[in-house]
This record gives sequence, structure tokens and C-alpha cells, in this order.
Amino acid sequence: MYYYIYADKDATIYSDSYKDNYLKNTGLDEIIELQKTVPPAFDTIENSRILLKFDLTEISKSMNTNMIDSGSKFNLKLYTARPTELPLSYSVYGYPVSQSWSMGMGKKYYSPQFKDGVSWRYKTSETVGDGWITASFGNKSTGSVGSMYEGGGNWYTSSATSQSFEYESADINMPIDGMVHEWLSGSIKSNDGIIIKRSDTDEQSSANQGSLTFFSRDTHTIYPPRIEIKWDDSKWNPTGSITYFDLSTKNPVVYMKDRGRIFKEKSKTKFRVYCRDQYKTQNATVGKYEMFKHYYLPSGSSYYSIKDTVTEETIIPFSDESKISADKTSCYFNIWMNGLQPERYYRVLIKAVTGSGTQDEIVQYYDDNFTFKVER
Repeated sequence: MYYYIYADKDATIYSDSYKDNYLKNTGLDEIIELQKTVPPAFDTIENSRILLKFDLTEISKSMNTNMIDSGSKFNLKLYTARPTELPLSYSVYGYPVSQSWSMGMGKKYYSPQFKDGVSWRYKTSETVGDGWITASFGNKSTGSVGSMYEGGGNWYTSSATSQSFEYESADINMPIDGMVHEWLSGSIKSNDGIIIKRSDTDEQSSANQGSLTFFSRDTHTIYPPRIEIKWDDSKWNPTGSITYFDLSTKNPVVYMKDRGRIFKEKSKTKFRVYCRDQYKTQNATVGKYEMFKHYYLPSGSSYYSIKDTVTEETIIPFSDESKISADKTSCYFNIWMNGLQPERYYRVLIKAVTGSGTQDEIVQYYDDNFTFKVER
């Protein structure tokens, strides 16, 4: 099972001294970014960091009722938007924020600047006593010392996470299991979000690191920041005499019924997957004999995948967390629609594997053009 929750708020905070940019708010920008520059005309190193906040209330409830498995994996996913001048290799770090902050309604290029909401120096507004840190620089939660203007966020380091890049996509797909479990268990008293930053070494060095840009929650694309929750929810409970098809000897038809259906955003739906011979049985008679011989997909090695029909983006990949289940009726899988973007069409693909080992394994993919829509 794959389930997604989307950011409630996000913002980029800038250490830039030019025109007091360390005081500006960017809460409504369509882009969030990690920017590191060393301007040729100034000695000041300029950095930015990203703040994100996700509401985990429903996740906590679902885990308490076992609707979401307690052993689920959690990943932070950010989608890149035309990064520029990046080094060949670099790392990005994530920490749980230790103080609450306000997203605000500003944008990077607003003139005059919008200063209500989070900035490099302030958590909620340009107010005395509202600073991230008083009388020191850097990260108050660990006592480390930064090199920029007072502020830049406060965070815990007990559940820090990171992702390294080298000659690869700049999309962030960062494990945050420890962070989420600390929030849910109360080890961290309040969920104030995640701060994304480069390493202290990269931030403080004299080398440019370019601009690593991502789509924000205010994007008009299908790529807002999200937390991906995934677990294996498959169950294999067929009853009676069943027959599995063998890809080495058969070429069956794999299909689904009721294509084109529309589902509400908060619904939970069981999709059924059928498998039959290509040709009618020898003594097929309508109403008397079974027209086709039906089979089950291979147990434990059959999977589904979900794609966006317009962008062809894979929303749910073939994986151990997208295994197909079976009951006395047929094979099936479940989808929680509120993990998908509404007002979009999606297509289902099926993968079946038989055999083992590199030489004996046979893999088949099935695309019956089964589509469905999620609406608000």
C-alpha cells in the first residue's frame, strides 16, 4: 500500500543581507530552494534553507487502529524544478524543527518585501522576541555556530537524515522514519516540521553551490512536497481449488472491469484483477459451461502500478509494497484515493513474475488501459 500526505505549509528562508532579504517571507512562492552563492562584489556568503510542515494527525489515528502498519516506511519526496549550477556531488540534510513558525503570504520577488511570516531571522513576524535565536548564531538546539545572520531555524539532531547525489536526479527521496516515529511517540513533543539544508561545510565554504529548486505546495503542477508512507498490505486467501498460470507455458489475458470509474477523494477502493485463457474452452456454452478457464496470478510475485495518464509519471511503482492480494473471488488490491491528487486520471498496470533466478525468471507486464479518475 502506498499513501501520501501533502505539505500544509512551506517556505524558503534566506540569509542574504542584500536589502535585508534575511527578513523577508516567501510563504506563497511556487518554488522552494536551497541556494548557495558567493557574490563577487561582496564578502558575504548567502544561503537559503527550506521549511516544511505536514499534519500527521490522520497517520497517528490510522496507526493506532492498525489501518496503517506500524512498520511502515516514511520518505520525504520533493520534486526538482530546473536547478542551476549544481556541483557534481553534494548532500542534502533534513532535521525536525524545534520551534513553531508561520508560513506567511510573501513571495521572493515582492516589492516591498512581505515580512509577516517566517524568515531567516524570525519565526512568525518581524517582532522583538520572536527571533529563532537570541544572542547567538546558528543552531540553538545543538549549540553549533553558524556564519550567517542570527537565525536560520532551530532543529533537533537525534533523527537527522540525509541524501547524497552524484551524477543523478536532484529529486529528493529521503527516509524520515526516525523523525516521524519521534513525533508520533512524543519523543519530540511537537511536530513543527522539517528543515532542509546543505551541510555546514558547504554552507560556510567559499564555493558556489548553485540553486537546488523544488516545487512548493503552491505549485500548479502535480508535484507538491509530500510524505510517502508505504507498507505491504497484501493477503493471499483464495479458497477451494485454484489454478495459477505459468508464464512459461501460457499467455493469458489479464484484465480489470469497470474502467473509467470516478472515485471520491477520500474513498478507499478495492480493484479486482482477473486472469483467463485467451480462447474459449472447447465445450463453452453460454449459461451451461464456463466460457473461459480462469486463473490466479502468481502468489507473492504479482504487482500493480499506478501512472498519471497525462504526464506518464509513475505514482505507485511495482514494489514489495504494491503486491497483489487474492480472495475466493479473484486477485485484488486496495487504493486510498486521498493519497492521489484529485481531478486527475490514472492508469493501472500489472506485473507478474514466475520462476526464480536470472535465467529461469519470466516477467510479464499487462496494460489493459484501465483508467479511473479521482474527484474532489
